[in-house]
Amino acid sequence: MKNLLLLVHDDPGQEARFQVALDVTRAIKGHLQCLDVSILPVLIGDFYSGAGEAMLLADEREQENLNRARLEARLANEGLPWDWTNTTGAIAPSLREASALADLIIVNRQLDQFPLPDMRGPIAVRWDGA
Repeated sequence: MKNLLLLVHDDPGQEARFQVALDVTRAIKGHLQCLDVSILPVLIGDFYSGAGEAMLLADEREQENLNRARLEARLANEGLPWDWTNTTGAIAPSLREASALADLIIVNRQLDQFPLPDMRGPIAVRWDGA
């Protein structure tokens, strides 16, 4: 086991995920792959709601870019091999797509700010071959 996939998203569980990822990566002399997901906003409205959706997505990306800068500064001092991938979409499908070469996926069970996804489902599906 050498490749660890870490869900990076600016939420209350991020620090715990980050610390676990650093500890495990260091312990196994592995490689940390950070997956930063900008979540697409969901608006229910009319034809004109696309502008609001675009503004919300721009805010989400800006917040994630600031988060990336903070975490990259910390990673630079850790002496571990790592890389970073940005993606936009839902968390579960983004994790599934990025997990092909991962030996371990580091997530918390449920994000505090979002009722979905419950991470047991998306990750279990990955290991069942789907």
